Amino acid sequence: MSTNHDCPACRSADVRHNRTNPFAIAALVCGIGIFCGGFLLGVPAVILGHKARHQIRRTHESGDGLAKAGLILGYFSIVSTAFLFFVLLGGSHPPVGPPVSP
Repeated sequence: MSTNHDCPACRSADVRHNRTNPFAIAALVCGIGIFCGGFLLGVPAVILGHKARHQIRRTHESGDGLAKAGLILGYFSIVSTAFLFFVLLGGSHPPVGPPVSP
């Protein structure tokens, strides 16, 4: 039994496997966007990155590295924003409790 790889269905399947997942591209773009002042783009980067990795495992498309980069940048943005928020908020309020007398 011979296989014919010149059939249209085989060519379209090969094209599908070589295609870069669009959610992976969007995750990376959102991840890079955090450096342009869009720190809130970290959340979409994480969501799109996870969605892309799920689709890539299912469809065998390319772009897993792009999705991972978007996830890393997105999580970095979320963690650093939360850290800065708590550091800035923690230093701006007066101490709690009764005043200490000398």
